[in-house]
Amino acid sequence: MKIKNSKSPVVTLSSLYYQDVHNAYIMPEYPSSFQKKAKFLNENKYFIHDYPPLSLEYIEYLRPIRMCPIAGNDLPILLHHPPNKILQNHWKKWLPWFPEPDVHNLASTDTGDEKLITLYPLETVPKKKHAIDPDKHFEILSKAAIPKMGALCPRHMSLDNFTLPCMMKATHGLSCKGTYMVKTEEQAVQVLHELQSDFNCSDPVVTEVIQGITGNYCLQFYLFRNGNVQWLGVTNQIITSNCRWGGGVLNWDEQEDLKNMLFETVEPVMDYLHSQGYFGIVGVDVLKNDIGQYIVDVNPRVNGSTPLLLIAPHMAEMGLKHSRFMTGRTFSCDMKTLVEETNELNSIGDGVAVILSAADTPDGCEAHIAVFGRTAESPLCVYDRLVLAADKQLVKSC
Repeated sequence: MKIKNSKSPVVTLSSLYYQDVHNAYIMPEYPSSFQKKAKFLNENKYFIHDYPPLSLEYIEYLRPIRMCPIAGNDLPILLHHPPNKILQNHWKKWLPWFPEPDVHNLASTDTGDEKLITLYPLETVPKKKHAIDPDKHFEILSKAAIPKMGALCPRHMSLDNFTLPCMMKATHGLSCKGTYMVKTEEQAVQVLHELQSDFNCSDPVVTEVIQGITGNYCLQFYLFRNGNVQWLGVTNQIITSNCRWGGGVLNWDEQEDLKNMLFETVEPVMDYLHSQGYFGIVGVDVLKNDIGQYIVDVNPRVNGSTPLLLIAPHMAEMGLKHSRFMTGRTFSCDMKTLVEETNELNSIGDGVAVILSAADTPDGCEAHIAVFGRTAESPLCVYDRLVLAADKQLVKSC
């Protein structure tokens, strides 16, 4: 596959945020409340329910790095560790439309009076350094805030009076961590104990279960300081059987119809977040059934599938209108081999896989990958080919 010039405007994280704040750094590292070695430890304030704790390498490198390919250079980005040169060259080859990110070392850079654009409030960073008021940001990141936003959402219930089946959730969980479907009284007792004891969430959110689901979407937009909105797109969510997030699926030809279908549903959320002083990227999870469209989660921050949405219009111009964001796999090779195999498969195949981030582990190489193809089936086919190539197996072209 030969990469072609793109006529679509290049939208990057920094080009969006720069319209609202000129003097700032993008800080893509999450804090942790359970990984005690994390630089940004939220122990007493802005608690995050990231239980069980993620590895330090994931927090400091693998997750932040995946923002680099679409960060742009209008604002600098702060990282513990710069992206590996092999990975940077991979991005230049397969994402030539995006400018190289302006990476600064988190440990040695003096940010002076400039603000930090964070994905989550940081207890160890002074309030005045946050681009978004951290108290307000923490409040609107809570799942308990959703009923206040004025949009249709599942019925919220109290811990003293709820019906089964129900959903029980930690208020500040990530990637569906701390989210459970509860069907029996015995399970309810067990889940509540786990949320309150293990996750340290004293007041979990309990909602009804939406039945007869016909659509599960994550829509994203950028909310400007003046209240205007730039729509970024919609993915279909990949949710595992145990309620864990596994990525997103996108069909470029459906984007306009999905926007028309979902915009009115999410409009009250836009107005509410603007009234709270928030600006930045927002992800909203919506479940659809024959009765209506229900907002089940609101994430005022850069989302995991944000890179997929910013890359998708350029790939669509080459006929690669179907895409997937794949996460959570460890390949049986090292990072250098994975990049080499990906470059080779991209060159000879009819699809494109972009490694957004990758890191060597004792078991191989963990990677987050966006895959683009011509049909609904082809992104998964390209991904499966990559898995087999990493295992040194030969497969036919998709």
